Amino acid sequence: MEKVYLLLGESSYLIKERIEKIKEEFGRDELNINKFDAEETHLNDILLELQTLSFFSDKKLIVVENVEAFNKYSEHDLESFIHYIKNPSDDIVLILTLHDFPKSVHLKDALEKYTYIETIKDLEENALPLYLYKIFSKDGYQIDSKTLKALIERVGVDLFLLNQEIEKLKTYKLHEKRITIDDIYQLVPRTLEDNIFVFMKAFLKEDTKMYLSIYDDLIQSKIPVLTIMNQLYSNLSLILQIQYLIEDGHKQESIQNFLGLSSGRTYYLMKDAKEQNKKQIERIIKDLAILDYEIKTGQKEDKLGFELLLMKRV
Repeated sequence: MEKVYLLLGESSYLIKERIEKIKEEFGRDELNINKFDAEETHLNDILLELQTLSFFSDKKLIVVENVEAFNKYSEHDLESFIHYIKNPSDDIVLILTLHDFPKSVHLKDALEKYTYIETIKDLEENALPLYLYKIFSKDGYQIDSKTLKALIERVGVDLFLLNQEIEKLKTYKLHEKRITIDDIYQLVPRTLEDNIFVFMKAFLKEDTKMYLSIYDDLIQSKIPVLTIMNQLYSNLSLILQIQYLIEDGHKQESIQNFLGLSSGRTYYLMKDAKEQNKKQIERIIKDLAILDYEIKTGQKEDKLGFELLLMKRV
């Protein structure tokens, strides 16, 4: 095994998956495996752990997540950590994870020169069904492409959420080991926010069949039209705001902190923001604002007005 691993990538789930494989290879008792989040743990506590002997074993494994959080420390504060990276202990396997290299030039140089770097590539959207199929099939479960598509449509592309739903489906069909589309409809709920998000993505892609189908589902569920409009407006405004922040050079961590979002949601919103046309989003937001004013001033009926706006995309 390597002394210091550096796992670089955007997908926290895939990084955690790689960590689990390294832990399996490490093969030591959990007593000698320690994990820290650099966003929540002070650098001094991490350094202390790097200097502490393992219990009942010749080696221990230490995981330090979100190393980009070390940006808050000065070059002087980082000297001891950089020294360790250059001269790691033979008794410790250290795993570092980050989405982007830290600002410190000296730390960045040390990480690039003295660690074993693995770039964890995010899944392309068209590769997701095969990835999920393998998760089911490795435990002997059967699932077809139509059912996988329904699962993705309901949950989205967040791998943490998908894994939670997959575990639930596996438990439910433990003996039969065949997942059907009816199981998805019965066991995998769609929240309003999830529905709106999928609706928005289909709307922006001009996937008329998809967004009109979701709209019909929302109406059948007695969701008020103004609620759908407001949720759509809020999601589009958030993506537009992220587009502006990306243009200003902000990275995931600063966007996450600025908007008060989770790292997972920030990542996927940034991915959508990079894929969407800013002018198109600005135009739709303007149309929604005008329609909202016309509805509230009695010039238009909400359902008819919103459906006419939707049909402009057909």
